[in-house]
Amino acid sequence: TGGSWATVSTFDEWVQGEFAPVQTATAAPNTATVAVQSNIAQNAASVAALAANVIRRGASFWNDAAAIAYLSYIGAASLVNYKVQLAAGAYFELEPQAVWTGLVNVIWAAAGAGALRVTELT
Repeated sequence: TGGSWATVSTFDEWVQGEFAPVQTATAAPNTATVAVQSNIAQNAASVAALAANVIRRGASFWNDAAAIAYLSYIGAASLVNYKVQLAAGAYFELEPQAVWTGLVNVIWAAAGAGALRVTELT
């Protein structure tokens, strides 16, 4: 439904020699309602894995290739300019506490027939 929610609970706390009611609230989680999957073909040149998206809530990446994949948040990915190195068969998720909403680029150590399997949550 897209609305926000909060959980409020009441419990007793020992305050100055007697019990007093205390309320706590829990903020809404970082929720997503849409998942979009894409396959980025293995390439020995830097290509976009995810376009910038200010409403991104999360993303996951699975390197379904025999070569190492290198993900970069800043500019073109290269074998020396990258944020994350994914071995063959490796899996990575964007940090949930501070989801990167900018461009994500990828390059592999070699060309081949594999792919980067990407799921973006919004």
